Amino acid sequence: PESQPVDPPASPRMRSGLPPDRPLWPWLRLLPLLEGTAALNLLQWNPHWECFEWNNHNCKEEFVRQLSHELVHGDIDFANIIEMSDEHDGLPARWKALDHQCGIDRTTLIYNSDRWNVPVAAASGSKGCMAAKDRPFIVQQFSEAPAWGGKRKVIIVGAHYPHTRDRLVLTSALKSVAAF
Repeated sequence: PESQPVDPPASPRMRSGLPPDRPLWPWLRLLPLLEGTAALNLLQWNPHWECFEWNNHNCKEEFVRQLSHELVHGDIDFANIIEMSDEHDGLPARWKALDHQCGIDRTTLIYNSDRWNVPVAAASGSKGCMAAKDRPFIVQQFSEAPAWGGKRKVIIVGAHYPHTRDRLVLTSALKSVAAF
């Protein structure tokens, strides 16, 4: 019997799905861009209203203590806190907060003010309710502080999302801020 040519084993490159005839350099060119991008440190926390209203086991004080710890030691850029009472005096010095309330429901968007600035223009942010007197949201553009490079702009959403998919008001606000 005539021997059939044997295909060489697939190279790791072929197994990865990359075509064998395409150079790798376009992919490698992207690596410095990815490596040079500073990650954002984010926090989402919903301690629930009972913590602040009932304050069982000193929940409110423990929350403020733990939040301060998380912000500082986690080097948090942005935090969305649901149902936080309006007491910002427990925030570490370089963090500032934006609040929005719908009925008795509240969301607080905290940001590291050493690293991020809120643009002056009103169109850089939007606040609203995703349901009647319920489910507040904050959409806000931030600019990176010059001391941190000053090049990046980000849009952050802090929201107490509903259990349904009814988020049209939030979607509209996000589009408006993104167009700014």
